[in-house]
Amino acid sequence: MPRRCKTKKEMNGVGDSSDRTGYTYGSVHRPLEPGSGGCHPDQGGAGGGVIHIEATGTVLINGTVSADGQAYRSSQFGGGGSGGSVLIECDTLEGGGRVTARGGSGGSSGGAGGGGRIAVHYASCGGAWPGLRFDTAPGSSGYATTVKRFTGQPGTLWLSDTAILTSGLTPGRLTDVVVHFGSGATWPVASLNVNSNQFRIGTAGFAVEATGDVVIDRSARLDVPNLFCAGSLLVTNGGILRIHADPTNLPHAYGGYLAVTQDVTITTESTLEIESHETNGATPLIRAERVRIAKDGTLSGYGLGLTTAGGGLQSGTDGQRRASGGHGGMGSRGEYSSQAGGGRPVGTPTEPSVGGGGCLAGAGGWGGALIVIEADIVELAGTVNVNGAQNGEAYGGGGAGGGVHIVCRTLTGAPTGLISANGGNGSSTCGGAGGGRIALFYETATPWPGIRFSCSPGSGRSNPHPFEPDQGTLYLADAAALANSLDDNRFRDVTLFVGDLPGWSAATLDIGNCAFRFGATGFVVSVTGDLRVDGGRFG
Repeated sequence: MPRRCKTKKEMNGVGDSSDRTGYTYGSVHRPLEPGSGGCHPDQGGAGGGVIHIEATGTVLINGTVSADGQAYRSSQFGGGGSGGSVLIECDTLEGGGRVTARGGSGGSSGGAGGGGRIAVHYASCGGAWPGLRFDTAPGSSGYATTVKRFTGQPGTLWLSDTAILTSGLTPGRLTDVVVHFGSGATWPVASLNVNSNQFRIGTAGFAVEATGDVVIDRSARLDVPNLFCAGSLLVTNGGILRIHADPTNLPHAYGGYLAVTQDVTITTESTLEIESHETNGATPLIRAERVRIAKDGTLSGYGLGLTTAGGGLQSGTDGQRRASGGHGGMGSRGEYSSQAGGGRPVGTPTEPSVGGGGCLAGAGGWGGALIVIEADIVELAGTVNVNGAQNGEAYGGGGAGGGVHIVCRTLTGAPTGLISANGGNGSSTCGGAGGGRIALFYETATPWPGIRFSCSPGSGRSNPHPFEPDQGTLYLADAAALANSLDDNRFRDVTLFVGDLPGWSAATLDIGNCAFRFGATGFVVSVTGDLRVDGGRFG
């Protein structure tokens, strides 16, 4: 096996690594430290430098100010250097140029450099944003990993106020930056169209407030803790909207809101992401009149739940020696573990929680997020994915499946619709993670629209019973999804709870290509005719 590369500590965005990443350092508000070099003195790229501009009058930038990290210089193991620092202090800011602190790219087995830090302190920008553009993107790397903390991350941008935020962001104004503002905690607009900009707003409690429609369009990635829209929200043409949770100190409190008066629509190849807080477990709430996920559109919380650090009982810990996370089902124990298993089940079938992460030893996958929807109508022809992330290294445990909690009047959709809360895979020394929890409360879903469900445990190290990972749970408000013939992969590795029903009666029952068991104590299935199980699993 080829030797793996380690990156040195990165300026802001964590460096990408096949072993250990670089760590963040420096000030968001006054960055004055250079970037770090990538691994191997003769192979890794140098970090970006420091640029500090002080002017009592005007700073005019029509060209480029760059503190980029250097790409790897030789060998597949060379790591990229992290971005450096740019600090500008002036009375008036003008110009339409670029300011960059990008990370350098790594070799095929080397890590990518994280983005650097940019801060611009100004008293005025002439009443309107002058057109300056910023870029703190991480480098690229040939080394692929699914573990977020082991991938190169964007750097930071600090601005004196929110003048850069306008209703029509020009393409490329913000590229892979985490933006913080000295003043201003809202973005008030009549309507908003974001395209060809990629940024996260890091100011805690920040809110986009639109009195009209919001469109997240082509090549756009907007990441905010709160979005309030008095019209409709459209995520389209490959756009990505993420709502991330701030931590909370109250039980059952939401860490962010996506509140839309009319419709939320996610079109083909477009994504709405929900990120639960990685250690606190708080999650955002989605509230709208209608939530519509088109075929090949995605509502995702994949790997956006708990890390190992804050998972409590549902996380696999180092003490459990390479164990995997648990949620609806228990996670698997790892190699050499003397404990009863991995992460423990948490929550209840009717109250899903956040998926726990895999063990910290090596590179455990993060658990899936908790997605909560309150709407009049939910229309699902695409995918809701809260799967836990798989391990990223030889000793990493998988992250547990997350949770989906939907409350609506009408549930509709198509057979292409899928809600998945699978556990992440572990390595050969770490077991797979437990499946998550899905709970659907609706008044009507008749006839059943064909929506499918999956809460499979992850795979990994083989363990004897009762140490293997378990599947997750599915709660449905009634028996609309049950039929005499179940051969459409409707239920895949789920423990099923159906309202308050004590049992289910059928004249005949034919189960193929489905795998489920009823979870309620004393639940009785009565079949007066033939029962056939072919290519499925039923209990």
